[in-house]
Amino acid sequence: MKQIFKFITLSASLLYPLIFTGEAQLKKQKTFDTVADRMASFSPPSIKIKGYLGEKMDLVIDKRIKAQDVDHLIEPFRHKEETRLWQSEFWGKWIQSAIAAYNYKHDPELLQIINNAVNGLLATQMPNGYIGNYTDIAALQQWDIWGRKYTLLGLLSYYDLTGDKNSLKASCRLADHLLTQVGPGKANIVMTGNYRRMPSSSILEPMVFLYRRTGDKRYLDFSKYIVEQRETPNGPKLISSALSGIPVSERFPHPPSWWSYENGTVELVPVSRKPANVWMAFTAPLALGTDLEGEFREPKQISFCDFASAGNTWGEDSRYRVWIPQTLNVMGIEYKTY
Repeated sequence: MKQIFKFITLSASLLYPLIFTGEAQLKKQKTFDTVADRMASFSPPSIKIKGYLGEKMDLVIDKRIKAQDVDHLIEPFRHKEETRLWQSEFWGKWIQSAIAAYNYKHDPELLQIINNAVNGLLATQMPNGYIGNYTDIAALQQWDIWGRKYTLLGLLSYYDLTGDKNSLKASCRLADHLLTQVGPGKANIVMTGNYRRMPSSSILEPMVFLYRRTGDKRYLDFSKYIVEQRETPNGPKLISSALSGIPVSERFPHPPSWWSYENGTVELVPVSRKPANVWMAFTAPLALGTDLEGEFREPKQISFCDFASAGNTWGEDSRYRVWIPQTLNVMGIEYKTY
């Protein structure tokens, strides 16, 4: 098991410069920083990963990222009909991966896919600046702001890559629209969305990025506002709770039976030895024990990874279990790949 986590740690250290491509590209664009970075990652083009990990990365780029039906990701934005789900997050997640992959391989075909994806999304922007799929009545609820976050991250990553002013202008319009809805005298950021409003508050990151690229103090002020609201009575109080030494499992009200596990326990359990279908069960404590649903008020399901949601279950020991394909052949079992 120790070897597995060594492999994961090594993989993460190698992938870090690729994942955070957008910030690494800032040297191409003017930025407004009050404090200079003291550490910077290698630029993706200067890195070439070979061997097993390199082969799998190339496989993901060719068979997953480039093969994505991008119009399928854009389609939800053309219809303002959503009231509770999170389709609007996927375009932003995919395009950040695509841009990181392009920075790594400089594949002209992939760049064209990226260009088309951005143009397709921008065509859905509303006159008021909104890019999303929620109805007017459901605005700011559930996963609306969460989706806007990923759209902003994707557009800003594209701006970093290309210097395209249209994508930066669209980002500002999207952010400006949110500023007309949320803030002092308007909706409170920690009273929107789900899970103690932490998903909505995570738009903090692209707001800071937007300030760095524009120098517009409104985005910096809004970022400070989000941070301040996190410690208010309605906020999650993550920082003060951590500084006070309050365990994660005790920060929010929850039924005692939910927490019958040892804090911090994570298990990797092989559940099938079929060569073509090796799966593992990943179980972890649920730290957000405040939302209940259903006739019997059962704990609400939370997906730890997008592709695994169909197999999520609650175990008898009150642990949340996610079923995922085995990505590391820890048992020495043969299984099929592409």
